[in-house]
Amino acid sequence: MNQFFRTVCGYLLMASAAVALEVKDLPVEGLTREYADRNFGKNYDYYILEDNSVRRVWKEAGYTLTLDFDIRSSKLLSLSVDYQPAAPKNVALKDARHLCEGRNEGVKWVKIKEESANKVGLKDARLSRLTDGSFLFWESAGSSGECERLCWFAEAPRQDRSKIAEANAYTGRTAMGSTGSMSGSVAVLQQDEARRRGRPMPTHRQSGRPKSDPIVVTPAPDTESQSGKKPGKSVEMTNPLAALGIELDDEMKKWLMIGGGVLLLLIIWSRISEARKKAKQRAAFEALLRGDKKNKSLK
Repeated sequence: MNQFFRTVCGYLLMASAAVALEVKDLPVEGLTREYADRNFGKNYDYYILEDNSVRRVWKEAGYTLTLDFDIRSSKLLSLSVDYQPAAPKNVALKDARHLCEGRNEGVKWVKIKEESANKVGLKDARLSRLTDGSFLFWESAGSSGECERLCWFAEAPRQDRSKIAEANAYTGRTAMGSTGSMSGSVAVLQQDEARRRGRPMPTHRQSGRPKSDPIVVTPAPDTESQSGKKPGKSVEMTNPLAALGIELDDEMKKWLMIGGGVLLLLIIWSRISEARKKAKQRAAFEALLRGDKKNKSLK
């Protein structure tokens, strides 16, 4: 009986995952990454982007739905509905009304300049500034009146989000080799997204999106270093205080260096003082010997 229920539940989960995600399924408020985890199907691709956001893409029959979430707050940054082919005006209007629901009182569509639209990756676009401060764009497909794409932004867009590169192992690194806030955490974020989706992380990703140029490292000459280590072998730096739960941050390192310098000066001064003391003792002893010899000669 238990096996029967497990089988039934498995089929139900597969059926729910196969249901297409539609614009009408998106809540007007409270759409977070956690909400998407609980309520949307798992048939999406995901990408960790360089601006600390995660992109989820559902490719359905007739359209592609893209949701960008802020990693830190989990809030929705933007969404886009790319119609393939362009959607009839009545279909796109229905989706636009849902996205504007409750926040479009007295709001009208305004044609925006081509130069301004191009800066954020749009063309032949109309704008609707919603009452909650968000922005909805309608991208037309020529003079047919059909809609090629709907784009919603939580705030006024300042860049073309489609050109934000996917994060990689070098994200956050500077020209001097130091790392930023995202460097080293990309793999963790990818594993977290794989866990949320419930499927293994793909070995090779083909996102079709711009990538950051990899950092080219010139190999060192094939000679042994002064420490006896061969090139190509990394030297693992360990924290001897880690066993006590002590983390070495920059401030602690500074004070440890100062304390070490003071201790070294004390040791040097102690050695100098000890050497001076021994020199005085030796001089006194030699003077005593010279005095004894002088006394013997007088006798």
